[in-house]
Amino acid sequence: MYDGGDKVKMEAGTAWRLRKLEQENTRLRRRLAEQERLTRTLSDNEATHRALLDALPDMLFRVSRDGRYLDINTRTLDELLLPPERLIGRRIADVLPPDVTALALTAIAAALETGQPQAHEYQLLRNGVVQTYEGRVAPCGADEALVIVRNVTRRARRKPRCAPARSACKQSLRTCRSRYLHATGAARLRWLKATDCNNWACCRTICRISHCLTRTVSIHS
Repeated sequence: MYDGGDKVKMEAGTAWRLRKLEQENTRLRRRLAEQERLTRTLSDNEATHRALLDALPDMLFRVSRDGRYLDINTRTLDELLLPPERLIGRRIADVLPPDVTALALTAIAAALETGQPQAHEYQLLRNGVVQTYEGRVAPCGADEALVIVRNVTRRARRKPRCAPARSACKQSLRTCRSRYLHATGAARLRWLKATDCNNWACCRTICRISHCLTRTVSIHS
């Protein structure tokens, strides 16, 4: 039999234990709610990243330091030399020519050593047509890299045609600037209208820039 004092002590002890259990339950509920919030956030972030990857027209490869394909993401399956399931686990050297492999491995090593993105261009013969590709490599962990590959054949083909026009434009700009700086007032405008330079827009731009510079100098003089 318990006397009145013992009963009070037992009831007090039970109440204390109940309070501790309630406090512990409250902490557990808070931790569970935080875990659920983090899980939802991670899920949303993963969905966002997946949508961004799926929207990219480029080929994305996650590779190891030694050039082994670990993961692939691309919408242009016809650009791949092998289906994704056959590429994963293989090394770059097993798929690409030796010269292209050397470029890729050099870029991967440089990205992992410096922590900075690297870029390189290479060509492959696809269906009898030379295709030009641009590869960009970024470090992804200590021993892995993300390789983004884009077909830039059209851009590469435009370069030879654009080079002469770009060179001529630069020469025209130098000529326009030299003649413009040696003319004054209305003579500048007469020269610009009568000039044999084929790039009137360039000349007009130089005229405006020079006019602004002249005004700036006169204001601060």
